[in-house]
Amino acid sequence: MPKETAKFKRLARSLRLVPILLPAILCAEGMQKQADSDQIRETEQEKRLVEHIEVLSGGSDDLSRGMEFLTVAEAEGAETEWLNQDRGMNAEPQTTPGSVVCVSIFVAENCDSCAAVEQELIPQLKQRFGDALKVRCYSIEDPKNYDLLLYLEQQFSYLEGSIPVAFVGKEVLRGRKEITENLGRLVEKYLTKGGCDFPVAIGTTGKEKQEQHKDVYIAYFYGPGCRRCDRVNYMLNRLQHSYPNLRIRRFNCELKENMKLNEALCELFHVPEQERLIVPSIFVGDVHLAKEELTDGNIRELIEKYKDKGTMCPWAPTNTVLAKAERGIIQRFRMFGPFAVITAGLIDGINPCAFATLIFFLSYLTLVGRKGKDLVFAALGFTTAVFIVYFLIGLGMFRFIHSLRIFSLLSRVIYLIAAVLAFVLGTLSLYDFRMAKKGDYSKVKLQLPSFLKNRIHQTIREKSRSSKITLAAFATGGVVSFLELECTGQVYLPTICFVVGVSELKTNAIFYLALYNLMFILPLLAIFLLAYFGTTSERIALVMKKRFAAIKIITALFFFSLGFFLVALLL
Repeated sequence: MPKETAKFKRLARSLRLVPILLPAILCAEGMQKQADSDQIRETEQEKRLVEHIEVLSGGSDDLSRGMEFLTVAEAEGAETEWLNQDRGMNAEPQTTPGSVVCVSIFVAENCDSCAAVEQELIPQLKQRFGDALKVRCYSIEDPKNYDLLLYLEQQFSYLEGSIPVAFVGKEVLRGRKEITENLGRLVEKYLTKGGCDFPVAIGTTGKEKQEQHKDVYIAYFYGPGCRRCDRVNYMLNRLQHSYPNLRIRRFNCELKENMKLNEALCELFHVPEQERLIVPSIFVGDVHLAKEELTDGNIRELIEKYKDKGTMCPWAPTNTVLAKAERGIIQRFRMFGPFAVITAGLIDGINPCAFATLIFFLSYLTLVGRKGKDLVFAALGFTTAVFIVYFLIGLGMFRFIHSLRIFSLLSRVIYLIAAVLAFVLGTLSLYDFRMAKKGDYSKVKLQLPSFLKNRIHQTIREKSRSSKITLAAFATGGVVSFLELECTGQVYLPTICFVVGVSELKTNAIFYLALYNLMFILPLLAIFLLAYFGTTSERIALVMKKRFAAIKIITALFFFSLGFFLVALLL
């Protein structure tokens, strides 16, 4: 053993500072465990102590000078991080022994981002941190969990509504990307601070559940297949769980008796005539809310307003009141003129989803070389199907089909596909615009390569007929009509549908129904005419060639607008 080491050991024992100095050097070397009894490791540690003390003693043989410095530093409570500076060492953040970080994550069903966080990220973090990490995932499909989410959003001043969302300590992480990139870092951060508990314990929210209040009645009117109605229904389910005193009854506004009840309540609540028979809508206390007014905050505010005094039950009107409501609907129908029905049909006929479907259909036919009568047959098949389906639904047929859950799901799938196609076509149109500005038309993307065009032309000549195209367009138009029914109507269509069942006015009602649907398909026919003349007129083709770049940028804006509109419908 070197002479210096022996000298140091004698001095260190006399001052009894070894228990202080050894942990200091171990920390400086970034070691996590105490030194064992191994003689070799002990010798190396002692050598390092001597080196540090020699530095402090200024190279003097008297090592007590350095020891005195250490003694003073320890006595004054000074930190020992100075030991890291002479060799440029950085100590790793130390985890507080026994610390645990608790994370609350809120997810939703059929959410790919939520599934990725639950099934991929969380197992990785569990493997990394072990028992030091506790995670609870809450599905917002459960009203209790949704209540907890609302409570945490208020506590954290976070109201954006992103899913998935994670709460850890005093931090909020929104969406898959932010959670994936930052959750591990936050767990490390809170482990070094001694850990953190779950933001709030289940059962600490919803104090109103333990309180006794008077009954609050809500009459809720909905339409089958209406996505907005589905969302409101989910909202009411959650509120009903939060407020046991809440009494909700749901009414299908396509049924005649429920339409009379809606009209009676609208009369009682002084609802303007143009806002009657509209779904979704609710009646509570002396307040009527419909469509965009139906938010969680607005409904909760009404419940809080009436919970102490209660409300009257609105769905038990007398036969006299219902009879008066029926007369009111009929009187409104008598006031309809052809011009009002025509206007309503034209407004409702501006249907982006139907436009998109018809444009895609005609674009495909044009792209593969179909023109002239094939386009005519396709457009006629599509618009005829729309007219027939709406007319029959107005007469009361097909409603049992439209009420099936599958049509709501199919609607979302088609919207999603159409939105993706719209964004893809918008992007390609922007690319074509750039190529056109450069004069390089050979790189335009929105056209098929020659070999594929020739092959498709050959296949069509051999196997396709106009009748098949017409049938395909007819089927497509029928499906789109079912999916888009809840987006139409205003007050005119529900009123007409109601009066169809009144024998003395049935003829007039059928006439107005046919007129409404005829006006409804006129915008579709206008779209078809633009597509038809745009592909058959040489003059228009020449103009398109001269204004190719401008047409491409307009087309891109159209497709992007359509894409954002469809995405908004999905949210």
